[in-house]
Amino acid sequence: MSADEGGFAPNLASADAALGFVMQAIEAAGYRPGEDLVLALDPAASEFYRGGKYQLTGEGKVLDAAGMSPITAILVARYPSCRSRTAWRKTIGMAGNC
Repeated sequence: MSADEGGFAPNLASADAALGFVMQAIEAAGYRPGEDLVLALDPAASEFYRGGKYQLTGEGKVLDAAGMSPITAILVARYPSCRSRTAWRKTIGMAGNC
């Protein structure tokens, strides 16, 4: 599977699964998530925002901002993250945590 800008992305079921995979890789490399490093989240929401809704095709979901906000809040709380892009934060009404 090809990711944005030609990068490689494994076929994972959700954003939560992808971030969990990244956490496993960080730990396998001998680092401590949240202590040695944090993630900077850049969801590129314009890539999956169509017709006034967030199209989470891989997860089989179509959400408005009110539906997307709790999902994003859970991910930001669950994984050690520094920030989420400004436009995305404004869209879902969240502030970054850096």
